[in-house]
Amino acid sequence: MRFVLHLITGFGDSAFLLPASALLVAYLLYLRAVRVARIWVTTLALCAVLTLFLKIAFYTCGTAVPVLALRSPSGHTSLSTTFYGCAALMMTGDKGRATQIAVLTAGTFLALAVAVSRVLLQAHTLSEVALGLAIGVICVVWFGSEYLSRPPLSLPWRSSLLAVGLLALLMHGKHWELEWVVARIAAMLRSGASICA
Repeated sequence: MRFVLHLITGFGDSAFLLPASALLVAYLLYLRAVRVARIWVTTLALCAVLTLFLKIAFYTCGTAVPVLALRSPSGHTSLSTTFYGCAALMMTGDKGRATQIAVLTAGTFLALAVAVSRVLLQAHTLSEVALGLAIGVICVVWFGSEYLSRPPLSLPWRSSLLAVGLLALLMHGKHWELEWVVARIAAMLRSGASICA
């Protein structure tokens, strides 16, 4: 069971999703979809800024909401919700209603599976995963409002899924531990000034 949970949670790891995001940017630029690539990069930046800001704030000042056991938002959850939600929108913008619903449901299911795996692996509390989901949903809504304001891009979903699948195999078992960077920044902030008073 733990093997399955680690396999699922790997689909939300930055070691997989950041290279997948870079691959998507390169593909969009290859298609000369510069506007979409810009929106995608901006959305990723928004996700990173919101997640890191809250992580640093919680690490610096301690548990902000002890009743909810909220110490740090789940980065796996925020990034996977952003990635799979936005990718689903890009792959189905010009498709029929049935395909849109199927792909959006699959993207939502995968993001939720990553979120649940974080709780079951005791990497995060339910509140931390909920906060990660909220960040991801904010990013997907922002992306959708920008992306859907013009005619959608025709992104071939079969080749996109194949490329992401191959990358998943290549990065299987890899993990980028970034929490130490957050902890170090928080330690510097704590020692530099009393910002939590």
